[in-house]
Amino acid sequence: MRDCTKTHGSGFDVDLSGDNSLPHLTEDGIRVALQGFYQCLRQGGIAIASIRDYRDDEDRSALQMLPYGFRNDGSDRYFVYQTRHWSNNTYDVAMYFVREVTKDTPARVTAGLSRYYAITVDQLMSLFTEAGFTGVQRLDGILHQPIIMACRDA
Repeated sequence: MRDCTKTHGSGFDVDLSGDNSLPHLTEDGIRVALQGFYQCLRQGGIAIASIRDYRDDEDRSALQMLPYGFRNDGSDRYFVYQTRHWSNNTYDVAMYFVREVTKDTPARVTAGLSRYYAITVDQLMSLFTEAGFTGVQRLDGILHQPIIMACRDA
């Protein structure tokens, strides 16, 4: 995302960053990415981003474990859960997929790790404006996450 202009050039109608991808970056990284998004767009183009609705009042005090229920993959069933370990405004996330043991298959754990910067929607909207976008607005009720839409003026 930080090198989108170098990689893809410019003249696009839409930049789309979905499913909380921007918070994988630091605040400075998001700033650089949004400047690149702006440069990738043609005049009159729009940028759209969806992020998790981080709140200043959410519990960030301890290691957390959140269940995500069961998922089926063919005849295999997995229990999915996530752990979060907070440090100020960032947190490390581990996703665990535990395959249920059956008489024919052993249990197996697959895990992945990532880090997120818990930027609020208001903070992200300010960074869109700082990058030169206009008409920055929050849209709710379209996806499970808030959407930020912004324009590159003609």
